[in-house]
Amino acid sequence: MLMDRTTFIPLLLNYVANKASRGASKVYLDLFGIGINEWRILSILAHDDTSTANVITELIDLDGAAASRNIASLERAGYLRRLVDANDGRRLILKLTPKGAALHGQVLAVALKLQERLIRGLSEEEVTVLRRLLTLLRSNAATISEFDYAALVPAAPRKGPKVSSGD
Repeated sequence: MLMDRTTFIPLLLNYVANKASRGASKVYLDLFGIGINEWRILSILAHDDTSTANVITELIDLDGAAASRNIASLERAGYLRRLVDANDGRRLILKLTPKGAALHGQVLAVALKLQERLIRGLSEEEVTVLRRLLTLLRSNAATISEFDYAALVPAAPRKGPKVSSGD
């Protein structure tokens, strides 16, 4: 049996997400000098002015080292600043600067236009259904690593070299 690349949902989701992210990242780099990860960080901070690096890595499912590099880059450019949390001196809170808030507004306008291109051809009802389905898939995806898949493999575990780390 072979996987049908035209109907296998994880492959289709991956393709759409990669194409949309790479395309948007190129546009954001060309227009604003930031990539998709920096845009996502700006977007989170625009919604929540008490975010930390840990919250950001969780929300956008980004590697901690990559998030640190992106945050440092945004800080160097003057788009955000790190502040010590008044309630917990060990915790650093990330906040947009006025320059960062202005950039967020500019990028958001472009992001919404890119979203229009992505959903072109879908009715409003289909977009509503798509959002509902994607929200459900996001919730389901969070449980995949918890799935008891041992019952799916033959009784004798397969041994051999590990081909992929799953990243």
